[in-house]
Amino acid sequence: MNFIIEYANSAMKLKLSKIVAILAVMAILATLLFSCSPSAALKEPTDEEYEKIYEMENPILELDRLGRFDILLLSDLLLTGTESEDDINTLKGIEDILEAAKHDDDPYHLVVLNGNTFSDQKHTLGYSKYVAIQKLADLFGRYEQKWTFVNGEKDGAILGSSKAIIYECSQYPGFVIADTPNLLGAGNFFIILNNMYGEEKHRIIFIDSGRLDSDNTLLPVDQTQITWAKGVMQETQNKFIFSSIITHSPVNEYSVAFSNGTKISYANGNGFDMFDGLINAPAENDSLYIAVKNASYNGLLVAASEGSEFLRYYDDMYWFLTRSAGYASISTLPRGAATLTVESYPQAVRDKYWFGRKDFVTTD
Repeated sequence: MNFIIEYANSAMKLKLSKIVAILAVMAILATLLFSCSPSAALKEPTDEEYEKIYEMENPILELDRLGRFDILLLSDLLLTGTESEDDINTLKGIEDILEAAKHDDDPYHLVVLNGNTFSDQKHTLGYSKYVAIQKLADLFGRYEQKWTFVNGEKDGAILGSSKAIIYECSQYPGFVIADTPNLLGAGNFFIILNNMYGEEKHRIIFIDSGRLDSDNTLLPVDQTQITWAKGVMQETQNKFIFSSIITHSPVNEYSVAFSNGTKISYANGNGFDMFDGLINAPAENDSLYIAVKNASYNGLLVAASEGSEFLRYYDDMYWFLTRSAGYASISTLPRGAATLTVESYPQAVRDKYWFGRKDFVTTD
């Protein structure tokens, strides 16, 4: 009888131990599953904390001794902060470009994360904007690279608003930012480019085009933002210098610019050819640049697109639509970055823009 009772107790203990083990495994899985829950979200800055961003003056950067300012544009990285293959390949692609520039002793003066830097896939296991920002900051820090962030519609969709992203990035060295109070969105500011004599030669204007409503539906760029940007451009025109506008989502006119704009010509070894989008550039396009200059244009608008690239002239603006860089993006184009160089020599009557692309090294 005692044997039966002891056997039953042992069986019960074994069963209980299995239940405890199963519950432990379930707890671990639950932790992983909900590691991207709101508790893992970026800390939202208080009004007092973000006020420090508003109080920052618009940054002043300097053209190099040759009168150039080189920008690397990275759109649609869609990082999750995990060890996913897409994250690893995307960060490796960026590092390869920065390493090549360092090797050539021709580093970029600014890297622009041009929207949708962060994924909006909230069910990704281990998703963390904290980790994604840290990885980017560490990468740029190794190359002593200045960098900034432009808000896209996916960036603030989950686990941290665009203001939270900007505030977190501002904790790292090399991050260049300001913001304009009383405008909708976050990160509406401009950078002044001076020559070596301290004379202003160019302005780069950044517009938040990724604002969302309560249902995460993309809102159009507000008229107050457009009025503010035009005001900044007018200031530069009054000084007979030019401006660039960098935003993520193209303003509504971009489709009209694509269908009605003038195609741009570029010079190659065989003379001038019509240029209908960077997708048609030759494979060795890392050395291809397009020179554009015009005495009467208002400026340049740079925006991002997952599925196409083009450069057109329309309505006194040059429209430069760039492709996706991240491997998690949906695009038929090679992954990589766009480049934009502003040239302004003291003796030159006109500014020049040089456009190019830098393909990531394929991982196949």
